Amino acid sequence: PAALPAEPVQESRYSLRPNRRQAGFYTRREYGLHMSVLKAKRIFGEKSTLVALAKEAINLTDKKVNEPVKFKNMTPGQRKNVIRAHTFMKEKYNSKGEFEKLKARTVADGSKQDRSVYGDNSSPTVATSAVFMIAAIAAKEGRHVMTCDIGGAFLHADMDLDVYVRYEPEMTALLVECDSSLEEYVQHDGTLVCRLKKALYGCIQAAKLWNEKLTQFLKNDGFVANEYDPCVFNKSVNGEQITICLHVDDCLCTCKNKELLEDLAGKLSDEYKELAVHWGTEHSYLGMTFNFPSEAGGAVKITMEHYVEELLTLVSPTGKACSPAGDDLFTIHESNVLDQRKREEFHSAVAKVLYLAKRVRPDVLLPCIFLAGRVHEATEQDLSKLQRLINYIFATSDFGICLEAGDPISILAYVDTAYGVHFDGKGHTGTFISLFKGGVYVKSSKQKLNTKSSTETELVGLSDSLSMIIWIRNFLIAQGYHLSAAVVYQDNKSTIAMATKGASTSERTRHVALRYFFVKDRIESGEVSIQYLPTGAMIADVLTKPLQGSLFRRLRGELLNLVTV
Repeated sequence: PAALPAEPVQESRYSLRPNRRQAGFYTRREYGLHMSVLKAKRIFGEKSTLVALAKEAINLTDKKVNEPVKFKNMTPGQRKNVIRAHTFMKEKYNSKGEFEKLKARTVADGSKQDRSVYGDNSSPTVATSAVFMIAAIAAKEGRHVMTCDIGGAFLHADMDLDVYVRYEPEMTALLVECDSSLEEYVQHDGTLVCRLKKALYGCIQAAKLWNEKLTQFLKNDGFVANEYDPCVFNKSVNGEQITICLHVDDCLCTCKNKELLEDLAGKLSDEYKELAVHWGTEHSYLGMTFNFPSEAGGAVKITMEHYVEELLTLVSPTGKACSPAGDDLFTIHESNVLDQRKREEFHSAVAKVLYLAKRVRPDVLLPCIFLAGRVHEATEQDLSKLQRLINYIFATSDFGICLEAGDPISILAYVDTAYGVHFDGKGHTGTFISLFKGGVYVKSSKQKLNTKSSTETELVGLSDSLSMIIWIRNFLIAQGYHLSAAVVYQDNKSTIAMATKGASTSERTRHVALRYFFVKDRIESGEVSIQYLPTGAMIADVLTKPLQGSLFRRLRGELLNLVTV
């Protein structure tokens, strides 16, 4: 099968997708990111599909994933615990929407495993804010950037407990083609039962086992994990720092000395064989496109233009809007409740926009957070608000964020709130944290408790935001940078006074004592410094209120750092 010539892909998912723009929404399954073998044959042709399947069979064979067993010799308990292994096809695209390959992946049905047998099988992934900080610093220091993808990652990790899988007839036939010794183990129904020797995708412990293996490899090579993010590793060679961000099998690596990165790539390639490495100033990582400057001291631009293009294909715009929400965003009028199908479509669309907003489009975060709280009781009015949001994204589809780090590196945080704007009287908090320009962390959220005044609301927002501000400061210190106190900007002088004194100036605010004591402790420890900033200069204001006109455009420019684009 491996000798079959690959057929060129004549059609993409865009030309094959049925015209359902009028419907407005697609599910992930309809969209065809993953598909059955039969569907892949219909779309890409039998030869191309078979080549992808053959590569997967060869991969499973070369990595010695399976130990065949005779079903009749298994104990009743072992037979009961045999799980199915399905092979799916996947179209692989980069963050710019460019087709890379048709890929086959065999996945074990881990939902059938007995979870009581296993302990904690969670596996960490790098925090988006950590990636943004590493990228901004790389742009400032003029570091070389390398991204790499380790092929068949999980299959490099040894299984810790016995797991038995049953392969489907089509994959069984290909496995026998690769290793004729398996033929005597094939069942009368064409399936093959094996004990897994390696961590096959889908097994509940697979991600953890792979993470432990890769982490140990890096530690053996002298890398040390950042204690505030276990997926960021650093190593110093002759005074030059190499930094690696890990997200499962995808790595983003930065260093001023390119030779050190090349040496790292060589070691990874020797260890894991299938290593796809990309160099240059433009990189696709975690579904985002990073454009780094060619010289030190510039900004890194991060976009998701292809994702926006897909989003607007799934949820059709009806025009263009100059802002993501109207003045009535928080107003809830009596309106017809959407039926179940429309609510599900509404929920799906809001989730897709939220994914975009939390990464490179914080200017749409406020209305998206509000609509996310309406998904279970969405009305025609909410649908109208969503449509305006989509129309705004359509009008600004090329927007992204630009990140710059200062010299020296310092933390600037803007915290603002809106008092009692929600229907239940609760306030709303906006947090914007930057290393100079552009937000490495942006959050817009409804407060969890009711307050009695705008001063209380500001104190609650300040207290809630400090945890992330302190985490970012500690993360950067662990990266080897010397930081002064993080500057936190506030536009409420009464709140600043309460936080600084650690005591209430009024009987009405004593019930939030724990919060201002927490803030006061952080000030006294030298971790943060609270400074007054007029409301007109408060960047986080755009995260708490549906602003319009020139004020919205000005604050949006600072939020995204559009000035440098």
